[in-house]
Amino acid sequence: MSKELKQYNYYGNLSDALNLYVAEKRGMGILLNGDAKKLAHFDRFTMKHDCTKNTLSKELVIAYTSKTANESSSNHLNRIHVVNRLALFMQRIGFEAYYQSTKSVKKTITNYSPYIFSEEEIDRMLTASKQYKHSTQHKTKHLVVPMMFMLLYTCGFRISEVLNLTVGDVDLETGIIRVRNTKFDKSRNVPLSKATWEQCKTYSRAVH
Repeated sequence: MSKELKQYNYYGNLSDALNLYVAEKRGMGILLNGDAKKLAHFDRFTMKHDCTKNTLSKELVIAYTSKTANESSSNHLNRIHVVNRLALFMQRIGFEAYYQSTKSVKKTITNYSPYIFSEEEIDRMLTASKQYKHSTQHKTKHLVVPMMFMLLYTCGFRISEVLNLTVGDVDLETGIIRVRNTKFDKSRNVPLSKATWEQCKTYSRAVH
């Protein structure tokens, strides 16, 4: 299944380096959608902070990569690695860039345990989702909410995948939903159950 290239624009004082970095990686055949998106977030950060053109200063790096409240250590390390890869590239092409050591950043072990809903709990959620009433402020909410819960339950979607679906992703003729560029930049086709397929058709007639 082919992957799709995502384009991001950079506007801050590091835009030259960011564009060159992404172009080089993609020229090597690397999709880089994940890093390109994270660098767009970093680019917006640089525009709100003191940033000299084409210079990745220590102060800027520390400010951006400081661990935030409730952030996992793995996500924290990932942000540092993304900026470090950019720093190495900038150093190689002659720009001044600070490379941050990760020796002092340790991964923490969590005791997270997923909660498994019972069939009764799921039934109650699906029933409750259908109890929204029509509102003049939110004219389609009573249709959107049950459709969303149905897709989450029957298709195993992540919530972000449901929220990012477009009309073009849903083939009502074949009962197939195309989920594009999700985790790890992968796409996949998801077949609908008969009940969900019919609900999608009803939803489409009512909303679209």
